[in-house]
Amino acid sequence: MRLPRLTQQLLLPLCVLFALLGALLLGTAWSFANNAGRHLGADYLGFASEVVRGQQDSLHIQQAIDSLVDNPEPLHQQQSLERLWIIATRQSSIHQYLSRSALPKEDYQHILDEYRVLNRLLMEAEPLLAHSLNDPQSLARLETLSDQLDDTLAFIYSELQHQVFTAAASQQQLMQRLARWIIALALLVMVVIAALLAALYQIARQKTLVEALSVTDELTGLNNRRALLDQASRLFAQSIRSATPVSLALIDIDHFKEVNDQYGHPTGDRILVAFATLLKDVVRRADVVARIGGEEFCVLMPATDATGASELCERLRRAVAEHSFHGQAEALSITISAGVTTTRTDTAPPDDSFAALYPRADQALYQAKQDGRNRVEVG
Repeated sequence: MRLPRLTQQLLLPLCVLFALLGALLLGTAWSFANNAGRHLGADYLGFASEVVRGQQDSLHIQQAIDSLVDNPEPLHQQQSLERLWIIATRQSSIHQYLSRSALPKEDYQHILDEYRVLNRLLMEAEPLLAHSLNDPQSLARLETLSDQLDDTLAFIYSELQHQVFTAAASQQQLMQRLARWIIALALLVMVVIAALLAALYQIARQKTLVEALSVTDELTGLNNRRALLDQASRLFAQSIRSATPVSLALIDIDHFKEVNDQYGHPTGDRILVAFATLLKDVVRRADVVARIGGEEFCVLMPATDATGASELCERLRRAVAEHSFHGQAEALSITISAGVTTTRTDTAPPDDSFAALYPRADQALYQAKQDGRNRVEVG
């Protein structure tokens, strides 16, 4: 089906316009995303919160060590060890934030150097704390270390705070500028879309008609092979989720070539249309029916085992055999042969796909024809 000439003339400028707008939007979005993560990444607020909490560590460790020095008891010893562990853990967290950020490493290299000093102090403090209850010299050394830890932590978190909030301020200014650009572009897009709605509506109508024709058999109005395969994927996926069988039947009108040769193709076409109507009347609403070529038809039956599928095909076979089809000036009798198969879960891997069932159904159909036609074979 050809699109109207006006629609064809509109397509090229529409595509060009949308390509330009898309490029602008993509460029702005890329710039926004790139610059939003330039300094601290999307989680710089979490980084800032971690820095604020870290600034309390020096006070807490100093209080814990002072309490231990004044009153050497296991409780104060344990509290001091816990504070050391918190400092070490927060150091790991800060390193992760720094690695995820886009800050140039040279901007915070001095902080990393100070962390190395902190690590040495922590390594020295841990054994001192372990012997602090029975060793006055350890307590004295801990008092000195407490001051050193306080100075080191104060420097680290002061520098980190400066990095975080400087980056945050720069980030806010950048986001404001980018936001204005995005708003302006969004308004432009809205104006353009409003002007193009009528043309797009016409294109959508044409596309819908073309798609309907692409999945429908023109003669019988049934699904064609393409539509069958599309729906088969959905049905087999549902079957796997619900653990229910799917059956497939291939149906062929017996001696149809002789009908065409003897009575002509127009009569053959009328028989195909009448058979398609009869087929739709016999199957269930959930079943998928398609004409897949010539006089061959296919029925997909969800939630149907081999017995149910065979019974349905038998009903169809009897209905066709008892039906009078109209030729040019006389009633004609035709018969059908059918091959039926069902998904199996006892194989490795299970044959629960259209590609697995189709050859078995085709072989069963071939056997039905070899055994005299006008019959249903289960494969």
